[in-house]
Formats: sequence, C-alpha cells, structure tokens
Amino acid sequence: MKSHNLFRLAGAAILGALVFALPLTLSAQSASAYVKSGLEKFREGNLDGAIADYTQALDLNSSYLGAYNNRGLARSAQGNFDGAIADYSTAIKMKPAYVEAYYNRGMAAFLQGNYDAAIADFTKTLELKPDHQSACCYRAMAREGQGNFEGARADYAKAFELKGGDDKGASYLVLHNALLTRRLGRGIDERLKAVTGWSDGWTKSLAQFLSDQLSEADLRQRASVAAEGQKARQQSEALYFAGVVKVIAGNKAAARADLQQCFDSTGPAALMHRLARTELDRP
Repeated sequence: MKSHNLFRLAGAAILGALVFALPLTLSAQSASAYVKSGLEKFREGNLDGAIADYTQALDLNSSYLGAYNNRGLARSAQGNFDGAIADYSTAIKMKPAYVEAYYNRGMAAFLQGNYDAAIADFTKTLELKPDHQSACCYRAMAREGQGNFEGARADYAKAFELKGGDDKGASYLVLHNALLTRRLGRGIDERLKAVTGWSDGWTKSLAQFLSDQLSEADLRQRASVAAEGQKARQQSEALYFAGVVKVIAGNKAAARADLQQCFDSTGPAALMHRLARTELDRP
C-alpha cells in the first residue's frame, strides 16, 4: 500500500513538473515567433508593428537578447534614439561582450550628435572585434565631428587597412578622408587616388574627381543623374556628396546650399541628416 502511494505521489510530482514546464516552453516558442514576425515587419518598413512584436517577445521572455537588439534598431530607425539606447544597454548588461549591441548603441549616439558616447561604444566594439571596419570608420567621423582631426586621421588609416570588411560604403570613407586632409591643410592622400572599382558610376566619379580626372561641375552633374529616379535616400546621398565635394573645392556657399537641402529632405534617423548637420554647424 505504501509503495502504491509513493508511485502515485511520484507520478503526480512528475506531472506537476511537466505542467509547470509546458508554459515556459510555449513561451519560448512564442517569443521566437514574435521576433521572426518583428523582423519581417522591420524589413517591410512597418516599424510600429515590429516594435510591438519585439515587445510581445520580451513580455514572454525577458532575457531574449536578440529582441532587445532588434527593437533598438527599429526604435533608432524611428528616430527614438533614447529608447534604442535603453534597449542596447539592457542587452549589454545581460551580455557584456555583445559586439553588435555596442556598435548599434554607438550609431544611435552618433545620430544624436553625442560623439563622446559614440566614440566610447565604437572603441569597445573594436576591442571586442578589431576588424570591425564600420566601427572604425564611424569613430573617425565622430572624432572629426568633435574637431579631433588627428584622431580621425588615424582611424581612417586603420579603416583603409580593413577595407572590404563590414562597411558597404567605401564612398563615405573616401570623401571624409578627403575632407579631413583638406582641414589638416594637406594634399589628397595618395591612397584615395588609388581607390577604384566601386559599386556604381557615381562613386567611380568620386574617385575620378579625387584624382583630378573630373571637374567639380561634371561631378555635380553626374551626382544629379545618379540620383534621378532613385529612392529618396540615394537622392539625399547625392546632395550630401555634392556638398562635401564643394567643401573640398573651397566653395562654401554652394556647399551649404547642397548640405541644407540634404538636411531638409531627410529625417533624424538618417545618417545623411547627421552628417549634413555636422557640416552645416562648422564655421
């Protein structure tokens, strides 16, 4: 009789454990489904929907690192940089070696214009992943935004060594290095003249300009053609690049017109918006 009771009690305990564990398993599966749904909505441009899904995932599983990081990206894309930084910070607290959370938090701070915080996070990113070219490139831009041109120059040099890594935008790297050499009172770096084989005709035109094979007027015309009929982001890039080219050429008044138009046509979450603002703020 005692043996029968023991088996019955043991069976009840096992059943209770299964019933207790089942909601946790279902919650984990549901959290993953919400993250997947959030990612799809993010790619579609439905940022509110993506944030709602990531929040649902975190309600079900508060330790889901990817949900914090992804919600941070969606919030940053909305221009809610404080909310994004809070999400990245939570992820970093849970996983102190989370490389992409440091990088993403640095980008959010950069877009805010908080260059000190951006530099700190890009530096940590490079400590954890020394070949992270994007972090090196944007730390250079942040240092240039501070007026630390020598520090920026060192980062640009390192970014050139890492070229072909994370960063998709060689044109940013080339143009900002050209700006920097002008501000330091030096000639265009020879490495800039050697850059070839970029992904489109516009960036190849930039290389020709930097190597004195193309006039500023011709470059501006090519920028307009490159942007014609394309997405707003590409149009704003063409305006920004045209402004930067004129800064390099010493035509500040014309540069400000292009940069102002770029700034006015983009939102706070756009990289061009922050970079144009930085140039417009310079005396």
